[in-house]
Amino acid sequence: CRVPENAVTLEDVDFLMSAHFEGTPYDPYGTLGTPESRHRYRPIGINRTGHMVAMQIRPYAPEASRSIMWISYGSGPFTAATPFYANVDDTPAYLRDTTPEVSTGNLYWANRLIAALADAHFYETSNAIEGFAESARAYGHRLVECTDAELREMSAQTSASESQERAGAAEITENASIAIIAKLQQSNEEMAEYLRTHVTKLLNDVLYTSSNLMHNSFAMSDRWN
Repeated sequence: CRVPENAVTLEDVDFLMSAHFEGTPYDPYGTLGTPESRHRYRPIGINRTGHMVAMQIRPYAPEASRSIMWISYGSGPFTAATPFYANVDDTPAYLRDTTPEVSTGNLYWANRLIAALADAHFYETSNAIEGFAESARAYGHRLVECTDAELREMSAQTSASESQERAGAAEITENASIAIIAKLQQSNEEMAEYLRTHVTKLLNDVLYTSSNLMHNSFAMSDRWN
């Protein structure tokens, strides 16, 4: 029986859903092959991707916090999937309130703007985008780890309270469930606020780089012979 070298990670899923035939003659951003070969096949990470969601159901975690949605908005090569707990009553406004008109005030449009600006200058902006993606995923993993630890502590406190007050155990359990959902929503808000700050910075960096590479650029230090 064949055994895989390792379990599939969220990074694997994110990479595959953003794939554009990297390192082959069919990469639309590559230098191998010909102009025809670089546009012969449809990449997975295509320009019109609206969003990607990978549902992670963790059998080792308590039922209340078992499910995590790894979400990204916009074209995959220019963004990163980050974690949001599923067992919540509301979604952070930065993800939820996508406007019909273009706006930098929500994640969807901000990522769409970054992709549209970076597309024409893929290699010049790739370091900034890859740095953002790596940092965002790392922050997401740390946030989940810290949130899970806090939930374990809350669960231990609830168990201790139930042991001491068996008559009101049902009420204690209900209050604990409300507190857990509130904690999950707080974690989601922290992830959304991180994205708001760092996506805005990435948009600033990509806009600056792309602006300097416009065809009508002209350096004041240019000299005429």
